[in-house]
Amino acid sequence: MMLRVLGLCFAMLLSTTVAAYEFTQPVTVVSSSKGVFYHLESSGRQAMAINNGTIAITWEDNSTGLPQVYIAFKDDKASTFTKPVQVSQIGPAYEPVIATHRDGFVIGWEAKDQVWLRYVTKQKKSDIVRITDKVTRHLSLNQTPAKEIIAVWAEKQGKYYQIAHGKVTESNMKLKVQPTGLVDKTTDKTGQLFPSVVVTQAGTLVAWEDRREGATRIVTAFAPTGKMFMRYKILNEFIPSPRPEFGNGTGAMRVVLSSDLKQGVTAVWMDKRDFVGGYDVYAALSRDGGRSFGKNELTQDTFGENTPQWHATVAMNAHGNIVVAWDDPRDSTPDVWYSKRLSSGWSDDEVWQGGGGDGAQTVPVLLFDENTLHAAWLDKKDTGSAIRYTFTKQK
Repeated sequence: MMLRVLGLCFAMLLSTTVAAYEFTQPVTVVSSSKGVFYHLESSGRQAMAINNGTIAITWEDNSTGLPQVYIAFKDDKASTFTKPVQVSQIGPAYEPVIATHRDGFVIGWEAKDQVWLRYVTKQKKSDIVRITDKVTRHLSLNQTPAKEIIAVWAEKQGKYYQIAHGKVTESNMKLKVQPTGLVDKTTDKTGQLFPSVVVTQAGTLVAWEDRREGATRIVTAFAPTGKMFMRYKILNEFIPSPRPEFGNGTGAMRVVLSSDLKQGVTAVWMDKRDFVGGYDVYAALSRDGGRSFGKNELTQDTFGENTPQWHATVAMNAHGNIVVAWDDPRDSTPDVWYSKRLSSGWSDDEVWQGGGGDGAQTVPVLLFDENTLHAAWLDKKDTGSAIRYTFTKQK
C-alpha cells in the first residue's frame, strides 16, 4: 500500500491540468426501449472503424429476441447514422470486431463456439466464412500497410485456449482465411485469452491475457516483418498478494493495443495491483514498433483512486496524440472518463459531452483518424439504452 501512496503522490506531481477536448453534441447510433441490450464488448475493443470518410460501428443486441451482430454507417458529412444492418445469421452471436479493408469493412464475431467473418460495404455483404473449424473465440483484427487483414484469436488446444494467428484476404466480395499457427511456441502454456493486435513499420505485435503464472498476466509477442514471432514478454509489473489465500498476486486483464502506424505502440489494461481499490487503468508505451515497452504508467488521476475502473481502451495517432478512456462510478453512477498522454505523464481526467449524467455511460470505444478522435459508448437509462457517438478535432 505504501508503494501505492508514493505512486499516487508522484502521479499528482506529473499530472497537469490542460483544457478538455471540445467534443461535438452526441449523435445516437441506435436506441431502443427497455428490454433491449446493446454490447460493444470485444477482444481488443474494436467496435469502430473509418474508411474513406465513412464511420462504421458494430455491436451485438437482442432486439429480435436472439443476440445478433449489426452495423451502422455514417458519412463524415451526414448528421445521422444509417439504419442498423444485420451482419450475422447463425445465433446467438457475440463480441463483434471490425477492421477497415479496401472499400469496406471486415467484421468478425463469435457464434456456436466458432469465429465467423464477413466483408461488408454500404451496398453489399459477402458470404460468411469461418476462421477455422476448431473451437475458437476472442477475435481481434488489424489491417497491414499492404492492405491485408491480420487476425488473432483464442483457439482450443486440448485443455486450454491458445492464441493463434492468420491472414484474411478478400477478392470479388469473397473472403479467404489463411491460418498460420500459434503465436507462442513455448511448452509451459496454460490459458491464453482476449488478444489484441497491431501492425507497425517494424512488424506485428500481439498481446493477451496469460494464466501460466497463476495470477493473470499481460503478455506480448513481437514478430519482425516477414519473420516468426519472438519469445513472449510479460508486460504488467507483478506484486505478490499480501493475503495468499486470496490469490497469487497482481491480476490484470483485457489488454488493448493502438499504434501510430510507425514505431509507436500504446498498450492499456485493467490492473489490480491496488488490492483494496479494485482495478485501475495502466498503460505502457513502445517506441520501437512493439519490440519492447517502457514502464507501467497509472493513467487515471487521484480522484479515481478508490474507485474501480472498467472497460479501458486507447487510441493513438501518427502525430503523437494518445488518449485513454474507461468508465468508473466516482460520481455515484458510471461515467465515461478520458485522459491524455502529456510529455510529463497523464492529464487530469475529463468526461466528454454526453459521457456523464443520469443513468450509466459505459464501455467507450476510441479511434483516431488523422487528427480527429472518434468516440462511441453505451448510454443506459431506466427508459432504455442507446449507443452514442461523438468526435473532436485535434489542433
